[in-house]
Amino acid sequence: MYRRTLLSLPLTTLLLSGCSRSRRQNEVLTGYLKAFIEGELRLVQRTGYGTWLTEQLVVESRVSGISSLIGWKSVEEIRKSLSHVQTSAADDLLAHRNDATPVQLDGSLLPASTRVDYISRECLQALLKKKPPQDGVWHVIEETYPGAGGVVSFSPIGFSLDGEQAVFGVGFSCGPVCGNGVGVLMRKRAAGWTVDQQRDLWIS
Repeated sequence: MYRRTLLSLPLTTLLLSGCSRSRRQNEVLTGYLKAFIEGELRLVQRTGYGTWLTEQLVVESRVSGISSLIGWKSVEEIRKSLSHVQTSAADDLLAHRNDATPVQLDGSLLPASTRVDYISRECLQALLKKKPPQDGVWHVIEETYPGAGGVVSFSPIGFSLDGEQAVFGVGFSCGPVCGNGVGVLMRKRAAGWTVDQQRDLWIS
């Protein structure tokens, strides 16, 4: 039987300023991972092969700075990666480049077969110091979170002025020289947030 670890925000948190942005952030990130996992599950059904992201997700508990995750430093760089992005969305992302807001996925919208756990950057670094990577594989993550081969990290999100676009970066890390970074542009539609564009920005 699959288990799911979900966190809920306390009522007092919802009363803080900025809660609307945080809520939109988590709606976008949930929508992205839902689409990604469903795509991987379809791949498994067709080919019998997939990634470690279909059953166990280990997600960094706060968004990470865009410079360290995907390297965008200007509107021009963002538009070069994602041609459909509105300038206001790119500007907003750069304005919030150093945000560290909590990531809180809506587990009820993810496939039932997917378990979600959260890990802080501090805990991740402590785990890796406790048992260094061996043979190019992040064994310590697999041992701590059975079924997971790595960690998913998100950058802060930039929203367009009309609220219809969200731009951000995603990092998939599975070892010291194993992973990739993706730039993502999502669009809000009647059915929710859907992927408009995405582009691989680095791979190791």
